[in-house]
Amino acid sequence: MSNTTNYNLETFDQTAAKSVYFETYRVAVAGTGATNLKIIDDQMKVNAEAVDDLAGAGRTTETVIDNSNTIALLENKQVSTITTIGTDTYSATVSGLTLSDGMPLVLNFGTNINTGASSFNLNGTGAIPIKIADATGTYVVLTGRELKGAMLVVYNTSLASFLLVKEAKENDRVDFSTSPGGKFLEGGTTDAGFLGFVPASNFITGSNLASAIGLSNGTLQNSDTPWLKYMYNGKICFTPLKTHRHSTTWDAIYNTGSVFGTGDEGILPVAGRIGTGLSISVADNSINTTTQHFLSGTDNSDTVAVVGDSITLKGWTTSANNGTFTVVSITNTKIVVSGGTLVTEVGNRLSKLYKTSNAVTQNRTVVISGLTYSVRLMRGTSNNPTNSYADSDRDGIGVEDEWNAIVLPLHIKAKTQSWVYPQYAGNTDYWGIDLTDEDLITLSTYGSGSFSWCQDVNDLTTWRRVIRGYYGASSLHSTHSWIVYSGYGFRPVLELIG
Repeated sequence: MSNTTNYNLETFDQTAAKSVYFETYRVAVAGTGATNLKIIDDQMKVNAEAVDDLAGAGRTTETVIDNSNTIALLENKQVSTITTIGTDTYSATVSGLTLSDGMPLVLNFGTNINTGASSFNLNGTGAIPIKIADATGTYVVLTGRELKGAMLVVYNTSLASFLLVKEAKENDRVDFSTSPGGKFLEGGTTDAGFLGFVPASNFITGSNLASAIGLSNGTLQNSDTPWLKYMYNGKICFTPLKTHRHSTTWDAIYNTGSVFGTGDEGILPVAGRIGTGLSISVADNSINTTTQHFLSGTDNSDTVAVVGDSITLKGWTTSANNGTFTVVSITNTKIVVSGGTLVTEVGNRLSKLYKTSNAVTQNRTVVISGLTYSVRLMRGTSNNPTNSYADSDRDGIGVEDEWNAIVLPLHIKAKTQSWVYPQYAGNTDYWGIDLTDEDLITLSTYGSGSFSWCQDVNDLTTWRRVIRGYYGASSLHSTHSWIVYSGYGFRPVLELIG
């Protein structure tokens, strides 16, 4: 629509039982409903501008509702705004209002966000389900947290349902999958945003997930904790509110294929070494280090390999230095190999070596209600390996730090940016969810598993992996990947892939 500067929007005055202009109604109720009406007024302008969106090419709503009737009602501004009461089973009494096919209503749910399947009962005539279109255009019952604030629905007699068409806010639907939970952002953006909580009963328990991926290492806890549904880099993801296991090692998680979600061996397999601390010498066909300890016993390092083992070299600039070789001899600082002639080279950030048999393809998936999710750990720093852990922020501040982008904006300390470790948190978003360290178990006082294993490798001592929490949500540390300790927890990410 090209010229919509004079809207003359109407609402239904429940007291006078007649339609009146919004401006008139606002004046009449100034001081009681003005704020809500301003929101609704603004959205009706959005609706008027978005008529073509409702009936545009390819919209599956055309197969289930009479769009022409809806568009006509919207263009004529004959839309009633109704404040509901209750949660899930919503209701309202509006004198003189009778439902008809294709009638649009703005239902104001306020803060009474739904927890599952929901209905609306107008004037005591009976509960009518509220449904939402799934990815195929089929209208299905709600699963939780789709309703909040003022939202546009259309009554459809053939489906005997109210069809959720458009949220009456600037936030549009971002999740068009059939995954459970909210479809609209409650905070953030599609790059990093929160979609709400999902009960484990609507998704998967920690116990069932561990069985599905074959993780028995450690101790099960918080199996029924809700899931946090979020978007990260445009992907729909879920992570548990609390850790699912404690006394779990990073190595054990890696060995189930559930760390990286990359479809290859990931940045670094168990007991591997990576980075600029490595070098190759043609003189004795060896890989060398002064910092990356090839044998166990020094600074809690683990043993890379033993004589006779096959090792893999990847990420080296010289092609001859990439491949599979056999260990002839090994000390804490030198590995001599056979099976190919190496070329002298200083390692780059991604030059690595690892025992070939330690590589596990990182492609673990689970299927929940017909949808496939990749299972991985969260990113806890901006680069992997870190660049550099010796910096004041331990490489925590940056766009690829998923923990900072998702967990911290949910935390109550984001409101005042009063982080225990501001040097690792930086300036974060605040989404108004106000979770605490107790909610998340990100402080050791509140239980086991308060550290969360992350994907990231410490670039200084590459047998260590990044962990977040324990001293508060903003904490960032690293520890040896093989250690068993009650503080180390498993907080998986399930990323929707199909």
